[in-house]
Amino acid sequence: MKDSLSQHLFIKLLWPLLLLFVVGAYMSYLLASYFSGQTYDRWLNDAAHSLVQQIKHVDGKAAIVLPSEAVQMFEWNGLDQTFYAVTSHERGIIFGKDVFHATNYPVQEKLDVKPLAPRYFDYVISGTPVRAVTFSIPAATGQEGLTIQVAETLVKRNLLTREILFALMVPQALLIIGAILLIRIGINSGVRPLSMLARQIEARRPGDLRPVDDAVPEEVKPLTRSLNTLLRQLEKASSAQQRFIAQAAHQLRTPLSALQVQAESALREPNPASHKEALSRILKATSRLNRLSHQLLTFARAEPEAGASQRLVDVDLVAVAREITSEWVPAALNQNVDLGYNGSDALIMIKGDPLLLRELISNLIDNALQYGGKDKHVTVGVVSMPNIILYVEDDGPGIPVEARNSVLEPFIRLPGSGGQGCGLGLAIVREIAVLHKARVEISTGADNTGTRVFVTFRPDSN
Repeated sequence: MKDSLSQHLFIKLLWPLLLLFVVGAYMSYLLASYFSGQTYDRWLNDAAHSLVQQIKHVDGKAAIVLPSEAVQMFEWNGLDQTFYAVTSHERGIIFGKDVFHATNYPVQEKLDVKPLAPRYFDYVISGTPVRAVTFSIPAATGQEGLTIQVAETLVKRNLLTREILFALMVPQALLIIGAILLIRIGINSGVRPLSMLARQIEARRPGDLRPVDDAVPEEVKPLTRSLNTLLRQLEKASSAQQRFIAQAAHQLRTPLSALQVQAESALREPNPASHKEALSRILKATSRLNRLSHQLLTFARAEPEAGASQRLVDVDLVAVAREITSEWVPAALNQNVDLGYNGSDALIMIKGDPLLLRELISNLIDNALQYGGKDKHVTVGVVSMPNIILYVEDDGPGIPVEARNSVLEPFIRLPGSGGQGCGLGLAIVREIAVLHKARVEISTGADNTGTRVFVTFRPDSN
């Protein structure tokens, strides 16, 4: 069976209704039994008093003399059998049959009750359950005490109970059935906006990320608001992806075209010296293309959507910064740049991805070497005061204040900045920082010269 919301709600509401029906049936049975019992208990009491009316006292002794026709009328019943006995306290049974045994029913004359006050009880005669009534007539001057007992089988009582129960249960059953139908209709009407929303989404093309209609009941609006928020984020991510693909294609097209031209030129060049120079240019273009491809892959891997699946582990940021700085020393010496580490030597632990943190520091150093200028200084440092800050500082021309936010976007380069970059270095730094819940800021270096890029990690990241 499909996990249907309407079916789930219907079942949840159906069980209480069925429970109410069962409780109602039980209560109806109790009421039917009570009223049928009351009705036939009164009949028993009336029959017993009819016998009392027939009692005559002669010389202080009680006697009942009834013609056989009267006895037959008293005993006659189309469904039930009637039993009766009038017992003298001194002489025993004077009318009826000895079907009541003194040890098996309440001896009323021994109780503190009023004369002729009935006492009802359940009894068994010849294996058949009966309902009986008994009351006593105390002895008076010149008269002996009597006990009158009348019993009847339970056929009419049970039949009346069933009739009352049926009369009560049929309307209840109809009401329950009507309530179930109304609940079903109400649930289907209530979930209809969800069905319409589902059809609206199913009818869309894959690229249609417009917000859905939120003209829905108040209870459904949190769903539509969350869905619209997701759609807006997807649209933003899709637009950014399309821009990235277009820009990446443009960036790749230039070195590929240059590589093709230089390869064709090398093939046509007969002079060995010129041939070697052409191969050197091919190698340079290939290196630039390789670096660009590496940066593109790093940028894609550092995006929050891709990085969400990365598992962050404990990383010593100082050790990583010192290691990456030492790896870049040869490249710095080739450009006559003084590259060094000037930060804390103590252990500073954060939660992070070791490979992406290496890429972050490498891109900061590479960016400083390319745009800081030759014969300059580049300093890498890690401090904790109390936030953990990683910084890379150079004493080059610096970045204008108005451009410090834009250079964090992909493929953005300052006019006339030189270098061999494609504008991805700082964008990669920002994406990796976002993945680590860190913040990237750009400021002026020491003595108000150069550029200082620092990454501030949140306190809960360590």
